[in-house]
Amino acid sequence: MLPGGRRGGDRRGRAAVAFPALTLTTFAEVPWNAPYYVRCGFEVIEGDEVGPGLRAIRAREAAHGLDRWAAGVHATGALR
Repeated sequence: MLPGGRRGGDRRGRAAVAFPALTLTTFAEVPWNAPYYVRCGFEVIEGDEVGPGLRAIRAREAAHGLDRWAAGVHATGALR
């Protein structure tokens, strides 16, 4: 990797100072999506674990047609 491309770890470190965790939405059945994030330490969340803010975001995404390709899952991972 070129030295100029080694900024990701620093960015993640700065994000960890400001935020305790990262929540994402990804496709459940695509091997390099949800299964990858689980291998990286993320945990799939569902039901009552999904808060109202994330539910609202997903509703907007569904209204724009994002759900037509595949089922999505939510996952969260600690940054600290």
